[in-house]
Amino acid sequence: MSRNIRLVLGAVLILVGLLCIFNVVRPLRTLATVIYPQYFWYQLYPGGSSSSPTIISAGSTITVSIKLVYYDATLDVELPPPTYWNVKVTIIRMSDNAVIKTINFGLRDDTQGGVLIDSHYCSVAIWEEPWTVPSADGVTYKFNWHVEVRDSSGSLLGTKTKTTYAKTPESEPDGIFKINGKDVSQTSKILALSPTLSFEFTATKNPSKITAVKVEVWKGSSKLQTVTLSKQTSSKYTGSYTLPSYGVYEIKGYIEWTGGSPLRKMSITVDWNSEKTGWININQIIGVALMSAGGFLMISARKR
Repeated sequence: MSRNIRLVLGAVLILVGLLCIFNVVRPLRTLATVIYPQYFWYQLYPGGSSSSPTIISAGSTITVSIKLVYYDATLDVELPPPTYWNVKVTIIRMSDNAVIKTINFGLRDDTQGGVLIDSHYCSVAIWEEPWTVPSADGVTYKFNWHVEVRDSSGSLLGTKTKTTYAKTPESEPDGIFKINGKDVSQTSKILALSPTLSFEFTATKNPSKITAVKVEVWKGSSKLQTVTLSKQTSSKYTGSYTLPSYGVYEIKGYIEWTGGSPLRKMSITVDWNSEKTGWININQIIGVALMSAGGFLMISARKR
């Protein structure tokens, strides 16, 4: 190969590599592709099962939220932009199958990048809407989630559904969790400007039945710590935890009681400066490789 050809080819490889690094060019997507994402459902609230429903307070206003994975940077698997998706949930009262409310979420509210799930860096889209829970105690609700994945032209590419459950307490204890002084029943995300989180739980119903209050700290699919809150009074519990690194964490709160299995009362994400978490996807790896090959060709050409 002549010196000039090496120089030209090297320059082209470096240029294409730069375009790959900035995701302008994606070599793996030049042909027809079939997208099969490993992750889709990230977090739902309420997100309990039929046997262990999320406890929600009767008469309170909660934030109904759905968080879905639309990009796996580790595998470079990307769904169409969530801007075009249709997302809704139908809330059904289990005792008579009556539809209490249907929430059409509309345009997504937010996104989170760099979410670590099973060692995969992913991007998550977030939809949320307030809902005032009816005032009756001892009622179980079913949440039928329905997601239509659509592209920019409006074409339907696929549908996903999931069912979760919640319950207003009757004989069960109830209460309010706070993180850094904020009532987490009113929000689904907290931005932490310091790594140390303060937890507080105040019992509002049947406090004598509570045997322990615990908070789990998760990052992706890994549970980092279970914090047992200290009992301060007959109805108040407190504790703290220091996050080990930048990123997005899920915080789950449980009430242990005399009547049965632990009651899940809190599920929230805490973002500690996640924008400082760096990651590189496969397309960018290809770009680095192309730039290296181009640089090698140009250096070898100049040595001749």
